[in-house]
Amino acid sequence: MTMMARAFGLAVLLLSLCCAPRAASAGTWDDYNILMWQRHTVPGYRALQTINVNAAMVYAKTGQIDAEGLARVRAAGVPFYLENIATDIFSPYHLAGSNKLYMAAKAEYAADPTNMAAFTRHPSLSDPDAFETLRQRLPHVVQSIAPYRPMFFNLGDEMGIAETSSNWDFDVSPPALAAFRVWLQARYPSLDALNAQWGTQFPRWDAVQPMLTDAALRRADGNYSGWGDFKQWADDAFAGLIRFGTDTLHAADPLAVSALEGAQIPGWGGYDYARLTQTVDLMEIYEYGHNIEIAHAFAPDLILLTTSFKADKAEKRRLWHDVLLGTRGHVIWDENNDFADEDGAIGTRGAELADLFKTLRGGIPAQFIASRSAPAEVAVLSSMPSFRALWLLDRKAERRGTGAKPWTERTMDDDSTQTPWRQSLDSAAEGFAHLGVPVRYLSPEMLAQGVDAGIRLLVLPRSAALSDNEAHAVQAFVARGGLVLADGTPGQFDGHLRQRTTPALAAISGQLIRGEFLQSTNSARLIAELGPVIARAGIHPLLSLTTPSGAPVRDVTARIWRNGAVTLVGLQRDENAADVAENVIVTLASPQHATELFSHAKLGDTGRFVLTLDSALPGIIALSDLELPGLTLTGPTHAAPGEDVRFHLRQPAGPASAPITNVTWRDPTGHPCYDAPGNLKLVNGEADISLHLADGDAQGDYTLSVRDILSGAVIERVVTVRRGFW
Repeated sequence: MTMMARAFGLAVLLLSLCCAPRAASAGTWDDYNILMWQRHTVPGYRALQTINVNAAMVYAKTGQIDAEGLARVRAAGVPFYLENIATDIFSPYHLAGSNKLYMAAKAEYAADPTNMAAFTRHPSLSDPDAFETLRQRLPHVVQSIAPYRPMFFNLGDEMGIAETSSNWDFDVSPPALAAFRVWLQARYPSLDALNAQWGTQFPRWDAVQPMLTDAALRRADGNYSGWGDFKQWADDAFAGLIRFGTDTLHAADPLAVSALEGAQIPGWGGYDYARLTQTVDLMEIYEYGHNIEIAHAFAPDLILLTTSFKADKAEKRRLWHDVLLGTRGHVIWDENNDFADEDGAIGTRGAELADLFKTLRGGIPAQFIASRSAPAEVAVLSSMPSFRALWLLDRKAERRGTGAKPWTERTMDDDSTQTPWRQSLDSAAEGFAHLGVPVRYLSPEMLAQGVDAGIRLLVLPRSAALSDNEAHAVQAFVARGGLVLADGTPGQFDGHLRQRTTPALAAISGQLIRGEFLQSTNSARLIAELGPVIARAGIHPLLSLTTPSGAPVRDVTARIWRNGAVTLVGLQRDENAADVAENVIVTLASPQHATELFSHAKLGDTGRFVLTLDSALPGIIALSDLELPGLTLTGPTHAAPGEDVRFHLRQPAGPASAPITNVTWRDPTGHPCYDAPGNLKLVNGEADISLHLADGDAQGDYTLSVRDILSGAVIERVVTVRRGFW
């Protein structure tokens, strides 16, 4: 068992170090998808399709595919994904929303804090049996469902090392400890080096034991290396097992899209996004702590979905907010069946969201999906070691007081509250977004490799832990003229969480810009403080926003994307903005041709225009130095029922690298025919459109309409459908 555990531990290590999964098959995810989580009848699914809910879920718990659910979606002709294939392995402490196993572990600890059974995960993330279960189960699921091509395979829902993003000292089982020791041997040149770092005297590698949280809280010398390494290993083990699941799926079907659902706030439970984003092709994410932006920065090709729970104006705003951050769809949670009943009647919530869904499926989100985040001149460090160090210091401070909640009784909600570490990261993210300055997030490993030449400003939000390599990278960045904004004491701990005698950046502390204002929750102050910092760094925002009276606008964020030489700007008012439409004066750094994508309005080429923003719908602008070219459409003007009608769409060379067109096909009564391709991406300025006329289709004049999303230009072709020879 020991040798096998060591072998699997090494496998986990190697998997955690591999590059990201290959890009998932793109076709389905070139467009924005709206997926229904709850199961419906065949009439219900067909009704949902009429309001642009275009996909469904089929259970595959423990690998057993729900045959009845599959039959329903197939009968309704709805694309689907498979749900909860290995939740019993990845989410046992949150299975089906029940945290019984987690509460049992906490009860074991309360009864006897020395009982290590409380910190033994079932199954262990390093257990050979867990790997073998995935090795057997996943290919079977892939083979069973192969003819139907699921949109993705969800390995588990609301995963976590313990109960989602809760902190717990998992795992001290024999397989876990064996894997941990293998992991350590890859990071330390010798046992003597580990003992020197940890301040221990282990005689053999197989005697090494991690420092658990209780011991770390009692430690008085500031050396928490054994605890910090153990927490880092747990994140690696979690990511390694997920990655093993993905690799097993890909081995069974190279086009299979692996996924995890219910991703949590950055922090405990395995939610180190630098690692987690390298494990799957798709992630459905609960937006907290800027995890969407962070995940997208670490894995630009990762397919990101979010979840919708409501139908009010705030929810509509949030879904557009997520589009501007790079999501490619959302999953609907509808436990009260407010979207459609079993007879196919659209419910209240479905009716309230129908117009929004039509717009989300209408091409603008697809244009963002076909684009890339704008290059950034600001880098922000997102450091999990710093998060852990500051969490531990907070708990130690609480122990010196009275009435504090023991760490074992803290919930995931307790650890998701706005701590100083989260506040600084949040302030940096929000402040730069309000100034229209793109940001790139760095992991500690990325920073240790050096700061890219294009970065002018490096932000270290409460970065209490810096490795030697990170510190050297920061010093080299400053030496070549880069600016560093930091709050707290950066580098008071090393990368293993051993307190330094002298903070890592002490020698250049006088050259750092003090960023204590990052702790402010006052948006106006934050923007006012950051403005001079970016000016000092030589960063010039693409645009500035003022009110009609000339005052700076403080409640609008700007998200900036690039599509070739076209810039997409999404302007959206803050969540707490007044529920009235307001005019904003947009002034560009230089004149460009501007088009508003919702209204298709040409805003001129002077570099200054007025935009009206309400509290939900963003303003989305396409900017380019050159005017966007028109479209040409060639194809037949006559056809007969039963024929395939083919057209060729072309756009002369223009500034966009991947323009999106929205294609509709209407019958003689003006109703849409649902076999039209919808949103179509031009490749090298060209695309083919193929439409099928069934034998029973009505005769008369059909209309093909193609709209260029970026320019708003529309081209149409009327096709007369008649029986007989033309």
